[in-house]
Amino acid sequence: MTASPSPDARVITVTTTSPGCLLTCLLTLLAIVGTFVWNIANVTALSEKIVTSVITLPFAAALVWFVICIPSIRRGSAVAVDDTGLWWSEGRADYADVIPWDEIRAVAVGVWRGPRRSNGLALSRYLEVYLTDPERAGDHPRLASKWYGVRPPVELPDRCFRFHLVARGSADRLARIVREVRPGLWAGEFEHTVAPASAR
Repeated sequence: MTASPSPDARVITVTTTSPGCLLTCLLTLLAIVGTFVWNIANVTALSEKIVTSVITLPFAAALVWFVICIPSIRRGSAVAVDDTGLWWSEGRADYADVIPWDEIRAVAVGVWRGPRRSNGLALSRYLEVYLTDPERAGDHPRLASKWYGVRPPVELPDRCFRFHLVARGSADRLARIVREVRPGLWAGEFEHTVAPASAR
């Protein structure tokens, strides 16, 4: 049985997918598959029907996969906070892992102003979880892709778990909840001047 947060855990959605984006992807796939189905129905030569059918299969499979995954995609990634620790969900019903409070040295919101194609800088915010013993990151293999090397401007380890905060207001909500649940672990919000890099 997969572990999960307590019923009274506070869940914050941190990434969301635009309904317009989902609709556009779905309509595009439907148009592609519809075009091939029309060709199959209107092509008389058997060899051409076979070729068109083979070409259609990957698009049909993509459409089926997309429809099945819509609930997970729309749910978005989330962080749950309870008395156990911080839980991370990649948009599925289950949670990937929990980082217990007794393993956590500090929780912060890290800000990175990275370049973007248009003029100016793109501002990104991340939930950053610093461990008391960074070597214990290996105890959380399902969070391996979230483990980054950083250079925090305060006295903290140079590695942490980082979770991108995309949803509007998610950084403020997380800060408020962590301060309420474990005020001694909240390290505040600070800006990184060096781009984080994968620590693995």
